Amino acid sequence: MNDNTHKDLFLKEVQEDERNDYELLEKIRQLGVDPEIAKVIYDMSSGSMNDGYLIKRNYLAQEVSDFGREIMLGGCITRKKIEEIQEAINDFYKVKAGRLMPDQIGMIDTLPQKRYVIKSFPSYARATMGLTEGFHLIGAEDNVGKTAILIQLAIDILIHNENSRVWYFTLDDTGEKLSKRFLASLTYYLSKCKIAETSEINFANSYYENWDKAHTESKYDLKQKAMVLLKGFLGRKRLMVISGEHTEQSLKNELRECDKKNDIVMIDAVYNVDVVGGKMSSTNDIDGKRAKMCKDISKQFKVPVVCTKDARKGKNKGGDIDTDGTRIKVKIGGEDIAGSNKWKHEPDTIGTMWEEKQDTEGLTVKTKTKFTVMSMIKNKTDSFSPVMKFMFNGAKNTFQELKEKGAEYSTENETRWQDE
Repeated sequence: MNDNTHKDLFLKEVQEDERNDYELLEKIRQLGVDPEIAKVIYDMSSGSMNDGYLIKRNYLAQEVSDFGREIMLGGCITRKKIEEIQEAINDFYKVKAGRLMPDQIGMIDTLPQKRYVIKSFPSYARATMGLTEGFHLIGAEDNVGKTAILIQLAIDILIHNENSRVWYFTLDDTGEKLSKRFLASLTYYLSKCKIAETSEINFANSYYENWDKAHTESKYDLKQKAMVLLKGFLGRKRLMVISGEHTEQSLKNELRECDKKNDIVMIDAVYNVDVVGGKMSSTNDIDGKRAKMCKDISKQFKVPVVCTKDARKGKNKGGDIDTDGTRIKVKIGGEDIAGSNKWKHEPDTIGTMWEEKQDTEGLTVKTKTKFTVMSMIKNKTDSFSPVMKFMFNGAKNTFQELKEKGAEYSTENETRWQDE
């Protein structure tokens, strides 16, 4: 059955009575919806005088005009009259909000699409529409894992999205220092995403040039494969790690060849933009410009911009020392994002991270297990605002999202990209 036959059947099913706006019907047909749904869309979209919309609009315009004239002439305005005008306004906007106009149907094609497959962070991927175009902020205290999660997001995107390219700006560390952490994250994916097992090798802190085969051949080979894979990403410029001091203009200069279809920009320690020679301005005005800069970069280059930002605990929050001597980091929210209030207003999404401990029952003893938690406290890309819990493996510099009944381990990541 060819396309024209499908089209004829669709029109035949939808066409009834006054449904004779063929241009509108064609737009709806292109959406590929069920004929019954198409009828609903048509009826919401058609501009019939009988549906009361235009009548209500003209009536409201006349009412407001008369009301304004009475005020100007010093007439007597009763509370009842004010309530009637308010009700007329409310009634009109209820009708208006429930309508989909014919010229708006074409806008459905421009709705944001999921940009990247992100397998290690399914809830975060859903909340951010796969890190769609926009400004995405991750805030946390020191040593919670801001850099680690940004690196893993970069690796996950590169591995699972064939044409992707990552611009990774590190304003806190050098590229050489971060290379070990990128390699550690790659070993996680190469080892079938196993995170619960304690590694014999601290992949994130061992030097490759001095590493020998003492730890077993398989782990040595794994590390070498990760090295080849990372060199491939860097050599083909799918991953660009750019360190040093930067201003807004220097960041934009670096991004002149940015591809709006495939690229993503990541800025680690964004609060260090415009810090020259270690001197940082702490004024709210300059700090607010940093927040606006992230949104501007996304708009100018049409790409997602993901940044990490320091957070400080509010007055009623704070760290404490647990019985095992480790620091407890308490839940944080939007009010704890350090600096200008623009850090709360400019981002399209904000995820805040903290650490918490939970009693877990073992075979013989009760122990405390440490988790990293992220809460989506702002989300303009989707109504989904999850609270996510992760296990963290420092040796492999990786997080793994947990479900309520434990971790889900993926083994499907090692096939397509072995020869990168």
